[in-house]
Amino acid sequence: DVVPPDPTIPEIVFTPPQTTPFGFVEPPEFLSTMIEQSTAFPCDNNTITACFSVNTRVEPTLNIFDDGERVVTTTIYKNVTLSGLLGAAGPASGMINLFDADTPFASMGEWDLSTGTLMVAMENTLDSDEEVCFSFNLDNPSTSQGCQT
Repeated sequence: DVVPPDPTIPEIVFTPPQTTPFGFVEPPEFLSTMIEQSTAFPCDNNTITACFSVNTRVEPTLNIFDDGERVVTTTIYKNVTLSGLLGAAGPASGMINLFDADTPFASMGEWDLSTGTLMVAMENTLDSDEEVCFSFNLDNPSTSQGCQT
């Protein structure tokens, strides 16, 4: 059964790279998503945990460029973007630590306080139907706020 999205819950968005040499055989889609917080109290340090699974195997893309003189190999990582975390008091924008991260994720994510967005790189393969999670800390605002819509 498909549950309709709840506009008051932050959204997890899968962001593949702009270009890939071979593309996806099956476009990645979320099978499940879950977001929890440890506290709703003002001024508290709030642990946010996000978990999800996808319908297809997702791997970092190996990009090989040969200009005739040399071969350059780079890895293009896929990103998972968690958005809708508006109203947090902190931390300031920049890199923040992730913890309890399952295998595919980097140890840090790029946080943007003004947009309430966290982007996390997937550095290793994510298998289809495998639920993976990561957690991070945000500071709750000093006053309560209404639901985000």
